[in-house]
Order: sequence, then C-alpha cells, then structure tokens
Amino acid sequence: ADEAAAAARGADAEIESLFRRLALREQERHEAQERAAAQAAMEAELASALRRRQLPISDFTDESLRLQCVGENSGARVWFDSTTDEVHWPVLLLYPEASMSDFIQDMAEGQTLLGQLLEMFGARGELSPPWDHQRKYAAGALQPYICFESVDGGSVVRPLRSDAPLGPQLARLGREGYSVPGVPIIHVVVRGSPYEDEFLRRDGRA
Repeated sequence: ADEAAAAARGADAEIESLFRRLALREQERHEAQERAAAQAAMEAELASALRRRQLPISDFTDESLRLQCVGENSGARVWFDSTTDEVHWPVLLLYPEASMSDFIQDMAEGQTLLGQLLEMFGARGELSPPWDHQRKYAAGALQPYICFESVDGGSVVRPLRSDAPLGPQLARLGREGYSVPGVPIIHVVVRGSPYEDEFLRRDGRA
C-alpha cells in the first residue's frame, strides 16, 4: 500500500511538473507575441512618420556598418517618439580629411548638428580629439555635407546648416532623391579649407 501511495504521489508530482512546464512555455509564447506586436507597432509608427516627412530610408550598403550602427550590441536604433512627434536617428559623422569618424547614438530630428559638434570639439576647438593636432575642428568652423546619388546617377553633394534642425533638412533632400542609407551619414570638413575645395571637386559640386 505504501509503495502504491508513493507511486501515486510520484505520478502526481510528475504531472504537476509537466503542467508547470506547459504553463511556462505558454507564458513565454504569449510574451514573445506581445513583444513582436509592440515591435511591429513601433515599426509601423516609424514608417508612417517617414512617409509624412517624404523621407525614404534604404538598406545599409554594408552589413558590418549595419551591425556597428544599429546591431543588437550597438544600443542604437531609428525610432519614432509619438509624444514629441519626432524621429530619432543614430548619426554617423565622417571626417574625411583626417580619416576619422564619430557616432551619435541618438539624435532627435529637431536637434542641430551644431549642438553635437560643440560637445565634441568645443566652440574654439578646445575639446578637439588628439588627431586634430592643429585644433582646426572648432564647432563653428565646420561644414557638414550629405553625399548621395541623384536620380540620373550623378554624384550630389549638399551642404547642411549645422545651426538648423537636422530632420527638415533631410526631408528636403529626400525630395531631391536622397534616401537615408540606414542612418544619416554626414561628411564634416573645415569650412573654407583647401581640403573642402578638394572634397567638392572630387565628390560633386554642392
């Protein structure tokens, strides 16, 4: 009798354990569905916001760049904040003369590049990184450019105003054929420098 009771208790415990595992799996499945639905809703909100701005976004041209900018370990993403009606971008800044770069993890479309450049370089270059030996990269002396291919296949270079919100400027370029290549990629040069002239000759007249 004792053996039968023990066997019954064992069977009951096994059944209870099975139900617990099934319940856990169901909870995990439900949570995964909720996460997927939330992600789909956020992506739909972002797509709608970009359509309203008439700003197309295309795939990254390089998979390693995608992983660097918006991969799981990057901590950055393109997203839409419905409370402020603003698209947020990771932004890649390239300094071609120095062959250096910076990455801004999150920049709201209403923010200016000048604010970011002031944090990076300072008003007079006092915060410049070690590679800027001559302290040429003072925030106010820098000229940002967007480079893209026109609808007829030609190279286009357009200057950006560093003291104006970034988002509306990208949207205007979108109407010229610009498509954000995953994230905005902005070339920054020293305004009025010989290198700026070289840059414009090489990559297209602004």
